[in-house]
Amino acid sequence: MNHLITYKGKTKCISDWAKEFGLSRSTFRGRLARDWPMERIESEAIHVRMGREQKLIGYKGQYKTMREWAEEFGLNYDTFRRRFRSGWSIKEIESTPAVARAQKLISYKGKKQNASEWAKEFGLSFETFYGRRELGWSMERIESEAVQYSRCKLITYKGKTQSSKQWAEEFGLDENTFRYRYRSGWPMKRIESTPATSGNRQPSKLIKYKGKSQSSKQWAEEFGLKLCTFNYRYRQGWSMKEIEKESVNGKHGRDPRLITYKGKTQSSKQWAEEFGLDKNTFRYRYRSGWPMKRIESTPAAASGNRQPSKLIKYKGKSQSSKQWAEEFGLDENTFRYRYWSGWSMEEIEKTSPGEKNTYQKTRKCRQ
Repeated sequence: MNHLITYKGKTKCISDWAKEFGLSRSTFRGRLARDWPMERIESEAIHVRMGREQKLIGYKGQYKTMREWAEEFGLNYDTFRRRFRSGWSIKEIESTPAVARAQKLISYKGKKQNASEWAKEFGLSFETFYGRRELGWSMERIESEAVQYSRCKLITYKGKTQSSKQWAEEFGLDENTFRYRYRSGWPMKRIESTPATSGNRQPSKLIKYKGKSQSSKQWAEEFGLKLCTFNYRYRQGWSMKEIEKESVNGKHGRDPRLITYKGKTQSSKQWAEEFGLDKNTFRYRYRSGWPMKRIESTPAAASGNRQPSKLIKYKGKSQSSKQWAEEFGLDENTFRYRYWSGWSMEEIEKTSPGEKNTYQKTRKCRQ
């Protein structure tokens, strides 16, 4: 492709056209190879600089980058880019001179202040305030949608609008304490009337339920929950009845609910203690689908509370899982996993290690 190309009355080689359009030679040749017309190559020309693509902007027959146009118009690069991305035409960008941003006075509500002073009054950073002015926001809109640079909303209470920091100072609270209460859904009246405890920690609140008044920690222990789980649900508006009914023992790896048996509802830990079993032994049996009656009536093995070896009948023989695993040429853990996942003995026998089960599995926990 070292031939000459004629375009707009000029004849040049590929390297010269690529240089004129601000393209690398390989990019230009690639577009020609994809049958791009010269008009399209010119209009979509881009510079590749510092690993980033910068679009060339055409104006008055010239193609330049944003930085080059900004220098030509006597503007700061950020000012040019902000105007261009906000939808300003190049003509508007050129004809609107840059101002001394911090010195220009702005009139609003009978007061004249510069941008820095208005930004401070609205609780905004200077860049945020000026950026909104550049986007054409009215002073009313900037004021109404003002937010603290820390992303804390202005809060209106008793006719006053202040930031969380200002309300915290007024209520005599630590700022983090105020924010914690506000984000937890406390009404402003309650935040104001509840004093901080020593160290600014939240006061321990007693919660009444079923005629008892206890702290959240005590209720969490009674329901078999972690304190953070109980607190989260309580603050999300769950009723005590819902928390009790849906209570869980912590996170992954624990029982998904409280267990009711013989009219009593307890956590797995409490049932294990009542049955004289290790907690892990109880959970293993319960998850394996054992009915509560069987869990209660089957004592733990003498050695370390391990499960008693269960004999499994198949083809007229009764053997332990270890013996069946050896007979089938499987690892004992593999055999147990398949057996307790509901595989039939025939499926276990015919499926070699690492092979997916092609038989239809029941996927029911064994009783």
